[in-house]
Amino acid sequence: MLPKGHIEWGESAKETAVREIREESGYWAEVGRQLGDNQQFRDGSSALLVRFFLMRLVPEDKAPPQENRERIWLALPEAQKKAGFDDTRKLLALANQCIDQWDSPDPCQETAEKPAS
Repeated sequence: MLPKGHIEWGESAKETAVREIREESGYWAEVGRQLGDNQQFRDGSSALLVRFFLMRLVPEDKAPPQENRERIWLALPEAQKKAGFDDTRKLLALANQCIDQWDSPDPCQETAEKPAS
């Protein structure tokens, strides 16, 4: 999922991500590595910082989601193919690349592809 939401008073970015997953899917999630930040501009001037995290499902009983949105669960490669925006495809590729370093405290960095020889 790629939920977005505003940080509530006293909440960290990670806590916001967990809460937004719960509200939008009905599931709890565990936060892993930070995938990166994206600065978006609204109204031509005000900047909005969006922070993305690698997260995994916590297998507990599911509550009904608080938001009525269509949801489908896909493997990362399939999600990349179905993504409608280049930025989303790049974010999913980064998640796929970093999934094996789940516990690293450092933000995930895109590695340069080696040129074909």
